[in-house]
Amino acid sequence: MFRSLSFQIKLQTVVGLLMLAAVAVSSTMIFVHVRDGVLALGKAMSQNTVNQLAGAVRLYVDSTRDRLKATADAVQPLIDPGAVGPDYDASFLVVDRIRLQYDTLASIYARTPSGFVLVSTNREAHGKRPVGEPLANAHAAKSLADGRPVEGEEVIDGMLRLVEYRPIFWEGRVVGALLTAKRVLTPELVHLLEQTSIQGKGYALIIDAQGILVHHPRKELVGRPAAESIPAAPQLLAAQDGIVEYSWDGETKIAGKRS
Repeated sequence: MFRSLSFQIKLQTVVGLLMLAAVAVSSTMIFVHVRDGVLALGKAMSQNTVNQLAGAVRLYVDSTRDRLKATADAVQPLIDPGAVGPDYDASFLVVDRIRLQYDTLASIYARTPSGFVLVSTNREAHGKRPVGEPLANAHAAKSLADGRPVEGEEVIDGMLRLVEYRPIFWEGRVVGALLTAKRVLTPELVHLLEQTSIQGKGYALIIDAQGILVHHPRKELVGRPAAESIPAAPQLLAAQDGIVEYSWDGETKIAGKRS
């Protein structure tokens, strides 16, 4: 159903039509930009593309979130809470089993007097596993210390992921935490984004709630602030739903947005 977004309306003699769709997954903010030479038609097509793409993204994200919850439920019994400490799963057998069986990033943290410290993970950075790193998510650390799970989105190793942190209890105390994470940009969703265009022109990109590019045809831009390559990004992200008109490189452009 979502493999391609085609439109029956034909543009007759439109030169240099530009479309740029931007999706902020956290709030599903989507933009489609066209030149003002086809303003009226462009507005309708922009909003149409926004609505279709938003619906498709929501389906993919909701499906991934459901699979992440099911995975977290399945893998939690693999952990021996009474053994969780600085040397737990030092051979990575537990986390590697999670990756092999569930295609899921997994990290185990031990609680220490200074906070939660990573003791085992199937993440690899520059060929090494970053064991010993403190839990950088301050909100998650506080909630876990209080015995509460946390779910949300994070950019991990340059990739936007849905995450779920669960406290590990032993004898009524929080002794550690389990992080499971699945990438938002599944191969199917990436294919959808790559196929998104108006009359075969333009491309799609994703901006997260912090204004960071998490998907772009130019891979070197991923993980960088959108404002560095898209000067109008702050204006677009701050705008209300509907059609937004703005100036970019001396030209008036329009963007359809739905949150």
